[in-house]
Amino acid sequence: MSKRGRRHSSGGGSDDDDVDDDKENFTKTYKDTIYYRGEIKEPQSTEFCIELRKLAERQFDTKNPCITMMLTSDGGDVFAGLRMYEAMRRCKVPIHLVVEGCVASAATLVMLGASERYMYTTSVILVHSLKSWMVGYAKPKEIQEELQNSETLTDICSELYKKHSKITKVALAKMYDTDLYMRSEQCLRLGFVHHVV
Repeated sequence: MSKRGRRHSSGGGSDDDDVDDDKENFTKTYKDTIYYRGEIKEPQSTEFCIELRKLAERQFDTKNPCITMMLTSDGGDVFAGLRMYEAMRRCKVPIHLVVEGCVASAATLVMLGASERYMYTTSVILVHSLKSWMVGYAKPKEIQEELQNSETLTDICSELYKKHSKITKVALAKMYDTDLYMRSEQCLRLGFVHHVV
């Protein structure tokens, strides 16, 4: 899970690398299912919110409205993840999310936005601490502000994890210190998912 500091590099990749990244990142809908693949970032997170709203409007007056979301992501930008989380929480149609492959970092915030969460026995979830960076020269005050901003965002994330799971504050703090995958049994026990399929 990452956030951008006030000063950041534009990245070392070429334009061709950006095109390749966009091919790996997509939101597609099929009937009442929305598929999100790849990094949690803009403009893909906004595209997801728009597709979600379209699906919800199409289903709103049906007998048993429900949207299924299939999610695979190694994470990305915390702000994009929080926007997707809020869009899902405010959706007027229930969202059932399936963890496919790996859902990690900022993508776990997206996952928490669903009303029902499922995962396969072969899927994994990874929760870790927020990461931030600053580039160039910085005054001590700017460094302190960046630290304070990171702590604020960590608090927001922690509140969401505790609200939507059974994890304790102590267990979450330990989890933040690692980069370890959790299998379905552990995720079910901790309340990150409601069902294993």
